[in-house]
Amino acid sequence: MKKNLTLLTGIVLFITILIAGACGPAGNEKDSSEGTDDSSKKGGALKQLREPDVKIFLKEIVEIDGEMHLKMANSYAPDSIVIDSLYTNVNPNDTVMWIAPPPSGIQEIIDVRPVVRDGKIFKEAAIESSYNDQKVFMYVVPGDAKPGTEEKYEIEFKDKEGNSGTIDPHLRIPPTL
Repeated sequence: MKKNLTLLTGIVLFITILIAGACGPAGNEKDSSEGTDDSSKKGGALKQLREPDVKIFLKEIVEIDGEMHLKMANSYAPDSIVIDSLYTNVNPNDTVMWIAPPPSGIQEIIDVRPVVRDGKIFKEAAIESSYNDQKVFMYVVPGDAKPGTEEKYEIEFKDKEGNSGTIDPHLRIPPTL
C-alpha cells in the first residue's frame, strides 16, 4: 500500500511539472535555426519560428561612373540579378528578409526603410535581426496592403572600405485576377 502511494505521488508530481511547463507564456520559445529574433521592435510583428516568405539578396557592390550600386536578386529568381532596380512581388502578411551573403563586398546593411511617409506597403523601417548567425533586416508586409500596389524603399549599406551608399528598389503586390 505504501509503495503504491509513493508511486502515485511521484506520478502526480511528474504530471504537475509537465502541466506547469506547458502553461508558460506563449511565444517565448525560440528556435535558433529559424533565425528571427526580437519581434517587439519596429518592422511589423515578425512571424516567430517561421522562415521568411521572400529573401532579397544583396549580391555585390559595383561601381558605375564613380558611384556605388548593388547587384540584387530575390528568392523567386536568385539567378536573375539586377542592378539597383529590383522589383520584388510580395503578399500581405509576407515576411521579407534582406541579406548580404558572403562574399558580397558589403560590410554591413545599415538600414532598410520606406521612402515615403505613410506608405501602403512599407509603413516603417525593417528591423535588424539575425538569421543563421548573420545580420539581416526583416519586415512583415501589412495585412491591409492592397493588390496592385507598388512602392519604393531604401537600402543603406556600407562597403568594406567604410563608404556608404543608398539605393531604392521596389516592393509590389501584384493585382488579383
